[in-house]
Amino acid sequence: MELDKLIMTRSAPAMAPVAPPPDIRNREKWPSWVTTTANSKTSFRTVFVNLITMFDWRISSHVCDVNGNPFFEDFSGYITRLTQTTMPNVQVNRFVFDSRKVGMDYGKLLQVVKDSGRVIFYLGHAQPLHKLLIAAAELNMTQGDYVFLAFIPFRHASFGNFGWAVPGKDLQARQMIKK
Repeated sequence: MELDKLIMTRSAPAMAPVAPPPDIRNREKWPSWVTTTANSKTSFRTVFVNLITMFDWRISSHVCDVNGNPFFEDFSGYITRLTQTTMPNVQVNRFVFDSRKVGMDYGKLLQVVKDSGRVIFYLGHAQPLHKLLIAAAELNMTQGDYVFLAFIPFRHASFGNFGWAVPGKDLQARQMIKK
C-alpha cells in the first residue's frame, strides 16, 4: 500500500477506521498509527477458525456484498487468504456480488454457491441477507442441509436488523420466522 509507505517514511499521524495493517502493534514500524475500529480482524479470525475447526468443515463459501461497509470486503479477502495459507485441508470459495445492481438475481448467485459447499459465510448488510435467504428458501437451502453464518463487526442500526423478527409484509420472511 502506498499510504503505508508514506506513513512509515514520514512518521505521519494516521488512523485506520476499518482495516489496519495486521502488525499495527509493531511500534518500530508504525510509530504513529492508531486504529479506531471497534473490533480487530484478529478477533473475527479467531471465531472463524474456531467454527471451521470445531465442526470439522472442509469446504466453506464466502459470500460478500461489495456494497456493504468496507470491512466486509476487506475481511472476506483476508479470511480467504488466511484459510488458503494456514488451513490447507479447507477449500474456500469466495463469491462477491453488488446488491446495488438493478435486478440482482440472488437465486442465480446461490445456484453457484449451492454447488460449491454447504457452509456459507455472509459478509454484508442485513437487507441483502434477507433477500439472499428468501432466495435460499426458494432453492430448498433452508431445510438444514446448509449452514448460513453472517458476520457483522458490531451491532449498529446502519447494518440493519439481522433477525427475521422484522415488521413487514413479506409473506416468505414471516413464514421463515416460524421455522
